[in-house]
Amino acid sequence: MVLKKRRLGKTGLQVTEMGFGGIPIQRVSEEEAIKIVKRCNELGVNYYDTARAYTTSEERIGKALEGAREEIYLATKSHAKTAKELREQLAISLKNLRTDYIDVYQLHNVTEEGWETISAPGGALEELLKIKEEGVARHIGITSHSPTFLTKLISGGSPFETVMVGYNYIALEPAKELLPLCKKIDVGTVIMKPFGGGACTNAGTSLKFILADKNADCTIPGCRASPRSRRTSPSAEAT
Repeated sequence: MVLKKRRLGKTGLQVTEMGFGGIPIQRVSEEEAIKIVKRCNELGVNYYDTARAYTTSEERIGKALEGAREEIYLATKSHAKTAKELREQLAISLKNLRTDYIDVYQLHNVTEEGWETISAPGGALEELLKIKEEGVARHIGITSHSPTFLTKLISGGSPFETVMVGYNYIALEPAKELLPLCKKIDVGTVIMKPFGGGACTNAGTSLKFILADKNADCTIPGCRASPRSRRTSPSAEAT
């Protein structure tokens, strides 16, 4: 299997169009999780997304990919709303992932209400920009479950190089405005919930739908080992 690569917007990163979503590996043993991540690396996946909120996910990805750091891109996220919280969470993420830099560091699940605190003086955005200046975060992004909020934020001008949003053949809203806008202004797009949290039960059809959309740069289904074959396969419990 040869995974095609797409340019992740203005980051310039050449990422595999199917990346790795880090939620499901919390639900298996550490040994099984490490095997899954290593298998994905063997298959050529080069974009790995996780978050501080995903309990053991960062640590397991860090253990699995420690020797492959130059071959892959690590993306993680923080729910922090203040500068102090963000800096503290970054330190934990770096330790867990066994690295001294994050390729894409993202503000996690931001809402319009939360944005007021995040973007205020002393908020997480202020610190995120400093972290990028330091090179500890090579690129910065934002994730949200609201395509409307992301469209409003990005259209008004923002420092973010990537956005992450849920998109699948049931939830089509991002395709109307957000994804075309991101493509136009060269903001990279990362697609979460390609299986709709399990509502889209045919993994192959779901992935084909996303991969056919040229405005979607990378999709990150959660992966787990099939009980039948023990091969690594996308999970309907996607991130």
